[in-house]
Amino acid sequence: MNRTERIGAMLLAIGLGLLLARALPGVAAWWPLGLVVAGFLLWRGVALQLVTTTLIALSLTLAVAGPGLHWLAGWMAASDRGQVVATHQSSPSMAREWAEVELLRVVNAVGDIQIAGDASEPSVSITYRRQQAGGRVPGELQARYDATTRTLTVIGLDPAAPERDRRGLSAVITIAVPSQVAVQVENQVGKVTIARVAAAAVSNHTGEVQVRRIVGAVTATNDRGAIRIEDAYGPVSASTRVGDVRLSFDQPVNHSIAARTDVGSVTLLIPTASNVEIRATSRTRNLSGDLQTVIATEGRLRLGVGENIVELAANEGGIEVRKR
Repeated sequence: MNRTERIGAMLLAIGLGLLLARALPGVAAWWPLGLVVAGFLLWRGVALQLVTTTLIALSLTLAVAGPGLHWLAGWMAASDRGQVVATHQSSPSMAREWAEVELLRVVNAVGDIQIAGDASEPSVSITYRRQQAGGRVPGELQARYDATTRTLTVIGLDPAAPERDRRGLSAVITIAVPSQVAVQVENQVGKVTIARVAAAAVSNHTGEVQVRRIVGAVTATNDRGAIRIEDAYGPVSASTRVGDVRLSFDQPVNHSIAARTDVGSVTLLIPTASNVEIRATSRTRNLSGDLQTVIATEGRLRLGVGENIVELAANEGGIEVRKR
């Protein structure tokens, strides 16, 4: 195979890979399969170099256009990487105002976010790290309080700011709050952890979401990353495009639950004394645990009189439900 043919094969594969990653997001998760096939053909010595080159280029394109790119972004955003360039903390005067706050809203572009309730001394801390030259670090803590709605908004790296101001920066946010505060998080890249607050709503793009011991409702949406919810005592809604969803409850469930993943698995651990009707749908026909199969792709389980509906769905992955 000459140079022109090799370049043509690579361009063909790259274009096809980009189209597949956009049209069928689940395909990107299978990018290593192309390398496996190409390696096998080379090993057997029966493949044309053109076919092998195409498979390798296609696989690497899917890796970059799909989960690989998001994994790299999450790796770059990890809190223990990059040089610390600034740290901003809340003042004692803000701590005295927490008694009035009903909703904490946190907005960030890149960086991990950790929020914990039951704090004896509420506080906000933001650590800025630089991965490369560029970016503009805020000169002070970006926080504002709206007395009308009783909402405190904390901003790490503003996603609405010009890209040149955010380039190479990450903002790691740690907040301690009173347990009666509800929390709303809007993050793009990074891990989000929330515990022991009144309610939690999380919108993330890339990175794991962990929520536990929430008194009220929990809503978690993710694009690329797992969702873990433990001991939520209000309605739960969890959805991710690529990643596993795991729900675990230590007290009987008497509220609605909806959990969905396009590529990944759904696991539910639920007390036998719960009052729910569980409906599970797996397009890959992978149903396990205590689910009773209705048809190949659907399973059911009723606990108590089944007053509350639990909807579980996985397009490309399995669903496991176990009583505890």
